Amino acid sequence: MAKSIMIQGTMSNAGKSWLTAGLCRVFAQDGYRVAPFKSQNMALNSFITRDGFEMGRAQVVQAEAAYREPDVRMNPILLKPTSDQGSQVIVNGEVLGNMPAAEYFRYKARLVPAIMEAYSSLAEENDILVIEGAGSPAEINLKAQDIVNMGMAKMAGAPVLLAGDIDRGGVFASLYGTVMLVTEEERAYLRQHDPQAYQELLQEEQEQAAYERALRSCKTKEEADRLQMNRIGQSLSRIQTVEHDPAIPLHAKLKVAMREKRLVDAAADSMREFVASGDYDRLPSEWEEAKKKPDTPVQPPEELLEESRDPQPEEIPEQSGKPEQPKQPEQGTEAAAGSPVQGRAEREQVHSAYRSQSTAAQPAASRHSGMNKRA
Repeated sequence: MAKSIMIQGTMSNAGKSWLTAGLCRVFAQDGYRVAPFKSQNMALNSFITRDGFEMGRAQVVQAEAAYREPDVRMNPILLKPTSDQGSQVIVNGEVLGNMPAAEYFRYKARLVPAIMEAYSSLAEENDILVIEGAGSPAEINLKAQDIVNMGMAKMAGAPVLLAGDIDRGGVFASLYGTVMLVTEEERAYLRQHDPQAYQELLQEEQEQAAYERALRSCKTKEEADRLQMNRIGQSLSRIQTVEHDPAIPLHAKLKVAMREKRLVDAAADSMREFVASGDYDRLPSEWEEAKKKPDTPVQPPEELLEESRDPQPEEIPEQSGKPEQPKQPEQGTEAAAGSPVQGRAEREQVHSAYRSQSTAAQPAASRHSGMNKRA
């Protein structure tokens, strides 16, 4: 009997199909006989196998990644939308009929035997089955009689990996929110098949609950702000502790970083809810609390000091009563700066001053020489 692993996602287009194809190729290159499996796929673009059966193209790509011929058993149920409220239902490659969405939800439990027959026959022929989920396991409106996400995981006894798309933004909140929305029964399944993941989930819940209790017990706005900053500081400290440790592998470091990011995002969400509820605005500031205590010198916060400072009046020059007359240019300065005329005039002034200095010095020298001759 084949071992199995399942890829589920936080939403549609989270990368489940690509991850499934990648795992199929890796296992096949490692020498295992591997096949993809998706119990239910919804797509308009279908593929016709050599036997003439219809299946989803995503499972065809995954089969090729596993070096396998596409087999309709890899996708026993295919839904081809005919409108926004109904689909054509194809079971084991053959058309069953058209059904409105509500009718299919009531009917799909009858398809479990067909799903398990296809899965069991593939499991007997392979070493590993890589199962792909659909949409998100946390879609509450679709969880009843689930046959493609956690319902399929339980039928196959497969451990589950949760995928998210970081390019869309908010991936850590999506991962955390998906895990938090699983039912108690699904948590029991996680506890049985992945006890370490279950314990990590419980620890995150406990830390978040402790943070929310501390936030509600804050006495001032500044205390609430410091609590959030301390939460961020603790996460950064934990990340830095493992970041430079060469003994910790890269995937373990990334796991720590993702966990701390989830905790920081959860704390930020709690703070936003605290502010939106008005509880934050109802808290006094530390300055307001200090004012209530008698005989206590109180230093107002800096922003209040800034507001209380009177602005310095600007010095306004005295008006003489007469309008200021514009300065008239001196005669002889009409020439534009840098013109040949102005340059020639400046040179003549310099030469004239030099000659006058030379002339003033020359008579004095002549007088001294004449006196020497007479002496």
